[in-house]
Amino acid sequence: MAIEYIIDAVAFLKQEYGDISPMALAHSKGILVDAQHYGNIQESFRGFAIQLHGKLHVTLNLDQDEVMQQVCLAHELGHCILHPYSADARSFTSLSLDNTSTTEYEASLFAAEYLINDNDILTLCHDGYSVQQIACSLGYPVELIVLKVKLLLYKGYSELRLPFEAHGDFLGD
Repeated sequence: MAIEYIIDAVAFLKQEYGDISPMALAHSKGILVDAQHYGNIQESFRGFAIQLHGKLHVTLNLDQDEVMQQVCLAHELGHCILHPYSADARSFTSLSLDNTSTTEYEASLFAAEYLINDNDILTLCHDGYSVQQIACSLGYPVELIVLKVKLLLYKGYSELRLPFEAHGDFLGD
């Protein structure tokens, strides 16, 4: 799946539904979200998406901070929207920053594009912020910022630089 498709899908969703939270988007799209406490993240999962009886479901572990709940939900919505007929329901444990799993990488790109406003990144870059400083300022993991910068580079903002190399296992196993 091309990066352009992911960018276009997010743009369409925001045009159709407005700039709403991932939970509101799930509700608007008829995607059922089961958010409960499933245990410590080190010993459990963050979330997963699955299709049951023709209906898309996302299970979200509430035993993670609110930012990671939003990142996880946006990632799982990426699966529901980009890969609705995928039969596998692997649990989400980390943002994929490489191409080892195409569907995981695409869902992470979807989350970055959906959650982070282009202008927020561009303004902070223009003000001289590093990737780490942008992450602190916006409250997102550095790895999600790296993915968003990659999307901005794809969109033609060639003046952006990635002085930070991120690894896909930052959320743990």
